[in-house]
Amino acid sequence: MEQPQLGVGGCQWWQFPDFVELRGHLLVADLATMPFEVRRVFFISKVPADETRGDHAQRINSEILLSLRGSVIVTIDDGKTKQQITLRKQGVGLFIPPKIWCALSHFSADAVLAVFASHPYNPANQISDYSEFLSVVATNS
Repeated sequence: MEQPQLGVGGCQWWQFPDFVELRGHLLVADLATMPFEVRRVFFISKVPADETRGDHAQRINSEILLSLRGSVIVTIDDGKTKQQITLRKQGVGLFIPPKIWCALSHFSADAVLAVFASHPYNPANQISDYSEFLSVVATNS
């Protein structure tokens, strides 16, 4: 199945090498080939159906989101264009650069999402107020 075209500033699909053979399925996250040095990896799971995760932008952090199981709706927004996509295809991740608003919602009951991040966690790196986000991206335009 073809992935939808991405129209939000700098976001792009990231293909993870995927090998299927009689002995099983092998999905490779080769950190050396990622578009940034991976400094942190975390996993999101068991999210109640009506909950939203993320719902903020990163000031300097880049991320790649990868659905390992199930599905999640990702809403990305650069302050001008907003797009909603569903991550569900194993092996296809979503690269999100800094200063992109990202909200994760409608997790399937079995969803497991891996997140590869360019920086360690720092709450000062997050923009959690949408009005502030719009001001920051307008200033950088």
